[in-house]
Amino acid sequence: MISLEPGDLIVYRARPWQVLTCDGQHVELAGLDTDHQNLVVATATVLSDPDVRNHEATTAIAEHHLLTSMTPSQRDRVHFWFEEMYEVAYGCRPRQRRVLPTPPPLPSGTVAARLAAQRDRLAKKNIEVSMSTLWRHWSQFNAEGLVGLADKRGLPGHTRRPSYDYRLHGLIDEILDLFTLKATPSKKQCIELLRRRAAEVGMPVPGRSRLYELFDDLDRGRHTFGPATRRRSQNKSPQRAFRLAVADYPGQEVQLDTTPLDCMIITDTGEQLPVELGIAVDVATRTIAAAILRAVAPIRMDAVELVTRSLVPLPMLPGWDAAWSASRSYLPSELLVPDGEVAAHIAAKPVLDIRGIVLDRAQIFMSHTFEEALKTLGIDTRYAGAGEPTAKPIVERHLRTIAEDFVRWVKSYKGSSVAYRGLHPEYDAVWPLPGLQALLDQWIVTVYQNRTHAGVVHPLMPRKRLTPNDMYRAMSAVTPGAVRSLSRDDWISLQPATTCVLGRRGIQLNRLHYDASAALTGNGRPSPGVVSDRRATVHYDPTNLMAVWVRDYDNNTWIECPWYLAGQVSAPFGLDVLNAIREGFDDPARVPEKEVARRTEELHHRLWQGPDPEHPAVLRASRKERRASTRNLTLQQLPAPTGRDDRDPTTPPPAPTDPDETTEDDEQPRVRTPLPVARRDRGW
Repeated sequence: MISLEPGDLIVYRARPWQVLTCDGQHVELAGLDTDHQNLVVATATVLSDPDVRNHEATTAIAEHHLLTSMTPSQRDRVHFWFEEMYEVAYGCRPRQRRVLPTPPPLPSGTVAARLAAQRDRLAKKNIEVSMSTLWRHWSQFNAEGLVGLADKRGLPGHTRRPSYDYRLHGLIDEILDLFTLKATPSKKQCIELLRRRAAEVGMPVPGRSRLYELFDDLDRGRHTFGPATRRRSQNKSPQRAFRLAVADYPGQEVQLDTTPLDCMIITDTGEQLPVELGIAVDVATRTIAAAILRAVAPIRMDAVELVTRSLVPLPMLPGWDAAWSASRSYLPSELLVPDGEVAAHIAAKPVLDIRGIVLDRAQIFMSHTFEEALKTLGIDTRYAGAGEPTAKPIVERHLRTIAEDFVRWVKSYKGSSVAYRGLHPEYDAVWPLPGLQALLDQWIVTVYQNRTHAGVVHPLMPRKRLTPNDMYRAMSAVTPGAVRSLSRDDWISLQPATTCVLGRRGIQLNRLHYDASAALTGNGRPSPGVVSDRRATVHYDPTNLMAVWVRDYDNNTWIECPWYLAGQVSAPFGLDVLNAIREGFDDPARVPEKEVARRTEELHHRLWQGPDPEHPAVLRASRKERRASTRNLTLQQLPAPTGRDDRDPTTPPPAPTDPDETTEDDEQPRVRTPLPVARRDRGW
């Protein structure tokens, strides 16, 4: 950098000059050689000269950051030697040059004589220094200026270079890449492979300890010697810098995903089942728009329900009040939030106007039903690439949040892998699926939506963390838009549809009869606007079979048809419960509806009461237990051994006895009594 300020020393036209004045257009220079002539030159002319430079040493801009990396004592030492070398070069201190009325003449004599004189002056100050040190400082002062006088050892860009060949880095990277999709290797194995490859190309290899350090340094972030699952997950990341997922308004981008949770639920028979979670998260506000739990893998209609629940306020869903009350009945009193407080939180939960969604290529999303539902709602769809979870990072991070802040505190938490799993976590399963769903819904509306998050930051308030509810209100005020929500009829239209015969006895669907009197005329015949060729269009909710809806095309409305036995059941049930009840009978097709109602109510009360602390739920025998019991039963049913035969071989065998004659010793054959199956949950 060229400096043209009054008092600066420059070299122009191969002669030394000092700047007297500079007004931006012209520069007045005073010659420092023998003639001491003055020169007035245009500023652009001086700066355009390729050979112009400052005569005095200045700090290199590229190395200026090294001064901030030094300790205060190191900076003081640098400034001390800079002033000493400046005095040798110009005959005065840097602070004195601007004070003097006229520039002092350059010092006479050779550089060696001036350095010797400077050494004598330092000796008077009790600073002993050798001539070789002064010559080294003098050369550094002329070459790099202030930074050249610093001790750069250990500073950025000035570390000691290793003694090994740098080509080893390439060989190590090749070896680490070999195990990306393979089993986890050992460092000893990788070092042996490195030595063989280095010997093939004639490259020297450092010692064993240094090789271990090299593998540790180059493997950072690759997990070659860690869990194979983490290594494969890291390999799916794109080979580019990560970008932030940004949305300008609520609902612009909603990310969907499904995952198994690390906990288990209990059924009425004591069976433990894993849980699957389907979730929809808004990118702009980080709102959990919908979360659905299923005991098995979610199906296509669950994917539609994720979207519809995000668009509809929960109280507007048909049958939601009854289902919510029944689900909350499973929660103990110490976990219940007052109804008034829950209602306020539910009212504050944002209802999103979804414009676009991002999802992976899971089977539940790759269906014609789901695609048609999204087209009907006018939602743009963007699919993530195969094996690219980084395409939807927000929902992936929220799955981790739910696992850490919710699932980890649920009884029967089984850990993220076998290495973190406790002994028999299925013994702790106490939550039925409705209870766990109610607990998750309550946690979302009361805890998560009202808690600040690191990623929820408003552009106008970058230092303040907001809650998802606050972020929704703030963004709605800055970027107001149309509020689009599904009505009750819209929600019914998106449910699964079928055609059924409509008659005097109502509608039969899934071998359940529904009261369709509202769809009949006064003479008991179906309304012409409802049926077509004696069949009506019926929509139903797979998670709540307490009612179905018939389409009335004349009035463009939906007619609700309740189940005839709905009054005998206190809790709604879905297709999964209905199929499970019928599977317990010899002929599932002939199970009476009253028996379905009785079993459903019995199931509800059994789950509502919870596990008995004195008699825990019966657990299914494990495979090891079943094999042991079968082997034990087989051994116990074999006849008892008669002992070793010590008779003389020459002795004739005893004469056969009459079958009708019996003795006291031969009343019953000696057969061991089979032992019952040993169950770990019942003690010994």
